[in-house]
Amino acid sequence: METVIRVLLLDDCSLTRAGVRAVLSVSPDIDIIGEAKDLDSAAKCVDESAPDVVVVNAQAEEVEPEELIDSLSRRCPGWPGRILMIVADGTEVNVPSAAVGTLMRRATPEEFVLALRMVAAGYSVFPSDRVGDRPVRAAEAKVVDSARVAEQLSHLTQRELVVLRLLAQGRTNAEISAELVVSESTVKSHVQHVLTKLGMRNRVGAAIYAHEAGILGPEQEAAP
Repeated sequence: METVIRVLLLDDCSLTRAGVRAVLSVSPDIDIIGEAKDLDSAAKCVDESAPDVVVVNAQAEEVEPEELIDSLSRRCPGWPGRILMIVADGTEVNVPSAAVGTLMRRATPEEFVLALRMVAAGYSVFPSDRVGDRPVRAAEAKVVDSARVAEQLSHLTQRELVVLRLLAQGRTNAEISAELVVSESTVKSHVQHVLTKLGMRNRVGAAIYAHEAGILGPEQEAAP
């Protein structure tokens, strides 16, 4: 059984929260445990329910990113502080260094879900045009050594390459099973083989690897 990611939505617009909920509710491994319209209600929910990730609309009138981080740190000292900020294209938002991710509004639902899973797993996620002006923490460091990519990928079967691409798209085991018309146990076996051959700890690391290795193009016909 896959780990369920518990999420709190923070936005002062109920219509926007409903849209985000609709996108995330499709994924069986994501559970929306609450919604908040301001800092106080968010802090109360974090203190009582300890969500894995807080998804924040950085443009919300009732939300100031730095104040949010400071308040949650003070009022919920035991919470790991995993926050994903959604930022509108073409706007300047002062995203605190403590925030572990930003996602542009132009992102697709698939990219949104993948970013959320990466943040929940402890990775930092930032658009490439924003990484240059902020210090890169260890969690943001590339997991791919380009000199080793070709050699590592040569050890994957054609089916394992397809599974890797689907992992990078944020697909769950059930979704990969349906896509490839195989059992979930077979998918789990393929995923484990991919992780072992690439030397990755988890599927999030494999997804980041696939993105950085540039192997997210059209899928090739896979052998059984």
